Amino acid sequence: LNLNAHTFGVATSETDDFAADTVPFDGLMGLAQYTLSQEGVLTPPESLAKAGLIKDAIVSFKLSRLTDNLNDGEITFGGLDTSKFDQNTLVTFDNVNTQGFWEVCNDF
Repeated sequence: LNLNAHTFGVATSETDDFAADTVPFDGLMGLAQYTLSQEGVLTPPESLAKAGLIKDAIVSFKLSRLTDNLNDGEITFGGLDTSKFDQNTLVTFDNVNTQGFWEVCNDF
């Protein structure tokens, strides 16, 4: 996917000072929602969706278990890779956070 004219910063190292509450922080690769952006810009998934390059402004992850001794994690932009899970076991939750973080209700 080519996302032309989309700018984001890259850090090659981080100090303990970076984690302070007073430091503006736009997240890891901008995977929250743009409402959290200190610069007020769309996140990469939101920009990809706005440009019509992906269906939805979402990301999904395939995480390996340490006990499997595999290094085959993946990230999918715009949807779910249905080859990575049993679709009959899929459970979804609404995002309850109004600030832009991803958060689900813990009353399930």
